[in-house]
Amino acid sequence: MAKARPGQITFGCAGNGSGSHLAGELLSTMAGVKMNHVPYKGDAPSLTDVLGQQINVALPTSLAGMPQVKSGKLRALAVTSKTRLPSLPDVPTVDEALGISGYEAVSWGGFMVPSGTSQAIIAKMNSEFNKALQDPEVRDKLMAQGAQIAGGTPEAFNALLRAEVSKWKRVADSAKVRLD
Repeated sequence: MAKARPGQITFGCAGNGSGSHLAGELLSTMAGVKMNHVPYKGDAPSLTDVLGQQINVALPTSLAGMPQVKSGKLRALAVTSKTRLPSLPDVPTVDEALGISGYEAVSWGGFMVPSGTSQAIIAKMNSEFNKALQDPEVRDKLMAQGAQIAGGTPEAFNALLRAEVSKWKRVADSAKVRLD
């Protein structure tokens, strides 16, 4: 539909330069389509405008969009992860829905400490965070909201962080994203 109507499809995001803005720009680039970006001050206002048919689509986090999808008010067209979400098993990935191989735009969280923090403290904190992520009650609550549990080492998180910064910098530069 977007290819047939270049520049006429609007996508809402959580703000100029936000992860959802960059996710939409990456989708536009990889799909070879032009979509119009509409920035909001958070996911909730963009979802309100999708519901009110003021914009065509929004790219919220699963945490923000899940209640509207589960209630039947919104229809999830695709998830932006490489694999389907266990909490939305019937919703295809962007690759499955649109045939855009390699597309991935996920929000993630992690714990950071000031530079110079001792390795012993980092190791202890990492161990405790990984234990908490394995707690069934914690896992169930996070997964019910659309989260996928990762955990891991500080080194792996550092590598992910560096790769993500590099990837999204390229997307922002290519799309000429400027912060207000």
